[in-house]
Amino acid sequence: MTNLFILSYVILWGVVFLLVYTLISVMKKQVVKEVAGSDIGLDIGTKFPIEKALTIDNKDMTIFQAKSEASIVLLASVWCEMCKNVLPLFLSVAKQNPQYQFSVMMLGSVEDIRQCVLDFGISLPVKQADKFEDLQTSLIPFVYALDGDGHVLAKGIINTEEHLQVLLTIAKKTKRKYVA
Repeated sequence: MTNLFILSYVILWGVVFLLVYTLISVMKKQVVKEVAGSDIGLDIGTKFPIEKALTIDNKDMTIFQAKSEASIVLLASVWCEMCKNVLPLFLSVAKQNPQYQFSVMMLGSVEDIRQCVLDFGISLPVKQADKFEDLQTSLIPFVYALDGDGHVLAKGIINTEEHLQVLLTIAKKTKRKYVA
């Protein structure tokens, strides 16, 4: 009887470990297919309200251009800690994807934004923003992906590089729908 009990106990723990292993494997393979906040902001297909602007260095900045695959605009703030965490990821993805035009619109004083540009080594165009209400969002860090004519292809809140990559993938798929 004791041998039967030990055998059933070993089998039980074997089944438990197998279930845990299976659950972990399934969770690792789960892929994010949508970015949080994709239901807020300007509607998909809507024209982005800002076409040209001046950067904090008083240089002309075109938000979207027909020659790029898409324009990616990060809405951020100098006092937002999550924005500070996302900026290095955004800059890294920008370097890895030269086919896209990346830019930043940032809330804060010009001095604070310039300091942020220095601190993070931002070489992308940066525009000072007074508010994001005309872009229909108050949540940050928020990203818009725009086509060459300035229409919104994808949008959402990004907190990780994976979120940004998902947003770029959605933008590609959406662009194909418009072209086809």
